[in-house]
Amino acid sequence: MHRTVRETPEDLDNIFAWQEPRKLSKSLTFQYDKVIYLIDPTEENQRLINQVVNVIDQPDGTIAIQYGHRTLEFKIFDSLLTPIHSLTMLA
Repeated sequence: MHRTVRETPEDLDNIFAWQEPRKLSKSLTFQYDKVIYLIDPTEENQRLINQVVNVIDQPDGTIAIQYGHRTLEFKIFDSLLTPIHSLTMLA
């Protein structure tokens, strides 16, 4: 007999995704997989300077960044540090 699955499909995706910790810089940036990410510099996110966030790399290629149970909004930069586009992952 098996128990029923209580996790949502999104939770299961996060559980089985590749996850790596990254430390935020003073400018709320970090590097993952040769890409520089910038966390949106909101007042609330300013408290995350020098904190460790969790990068969640889904098998389909999407990226989510979490601090605790909170999903953070971010921008992706190319190697020349110019904005490419902005992404938001909903929790």
